[in-house]
Order: sequence, then structure tokens, then C-alpha cells
Amino acid sequence: MNSESKYSYNEENFQNKKQDIYDNHCSHSIPGEVFLKCSNGILTRSINLISPTFSQVLDANIANLTIDTSHLRCPTILISFDGILDITNNNLDNSIQSAFTFTLFKICKFKLREAISTFNYNVTAFSSPLLPVISQSSRTLCFQYSACDDQCDDCCTYIFELTSFTTTVDTDININITGKLCVLAVG
Repeated sequence: MNSESKYSYNEENFQNKKQDIYDNHCSHSIPGEVFLKCSNGILTRSINLISPTFSQVLDANIANLTIDTSHLRCPTILISFDGILDITNNNLDNSIQSAFTFTLFKICKFKLREAISTFNYNVTAFSSPLLPVISQSSRTLCFQYSACDDQCDDCCTYIFELTSFTTTVDTDININITGKLCVLAVG
């Protein structure tokens, strides 16, 4: 055996080992079924907070949807809410620091409603004492939640709510939230 054939043999072994390593460690996922469902939502609410609490529990439904993933095998689920928060500040102070708490709930058959994620959103709404007019502002809301559901529930309702509002001063505001709640399930 000459050195050239020996080199070819080693190169061939190297390529085979390289392919074995690739096949064992770089497994390709098999495409599964994909399911997407969306629901439009809206919430319009007036909030009047006065001292001493400066906080209000709302439990106000913004959007909800029900999906049936019984045809998927223990799916991975991505839930998102994308929307707009319009705030009208009726208080003529310079600014109001506000905190909104949003909660994503899940209800599956034979189970109680459970909170699966909470999102906090802080806002500063400005108004000018020099211009005694109502101040308006819009903010983008984008929330996501992802889960590999170990329980493999087949039919669940997801509910996105504004659960509380807190501020730093006496305030009278109007809020309007519009958006879309979407669930993407991959099995």
C-alpha cells in the first residue's frame, strides 16, 4: 500500500466519522402540524383613582379565544397580544406615573381558571398646566408567552385581561385598548 492510498483511506474514514457526528448531533426536526388562531379584542374603561390607595383591581377582559389542539401531540404553544393603549388624561398635573398589570389566564376542560403569565407596563402621561386641555397619548402593547405544555390539554380558552391599574396621584383617565390575541400551536 503506497502512502497515497493510505491517505485516501484515512480521508474516507474522516468523512464517514464526520457524517456520523453530524447525523447524531444535528438531528433535523420532522415538520409537524401548525395551528394558528387569532381573536380581536377591545377594552374601553374610565378609571378614577383618589387617595389613599391610588390602585384599582379591574379584571377587565380584553380578548379571549378557544383552541382545540387534540389533533396535535403535546404541542408547543406561543401566545401573543399586539395592540394599542390609548390614554386620555383628564388630570391637569404635569405628569402621571401609571402602572398597568395584564394577566394571561388559561381554562382547560375539567380545570379551574389559572393565571399563566403576568405583564407589567409602566406609562408616564403628560399634560401641561399652561394649556388646560385633556392630554392624549398612544402606546404600543406587545406581550408574548410560550409554553411546552406538559399536560397536553386538548381544548383550552386563553383570556387576556387588564387586572389592575396603579398611579402616583389622584387621577381621572380614560383608557382604550384594541388589539389581537393570537395562539400558535406546533405539534
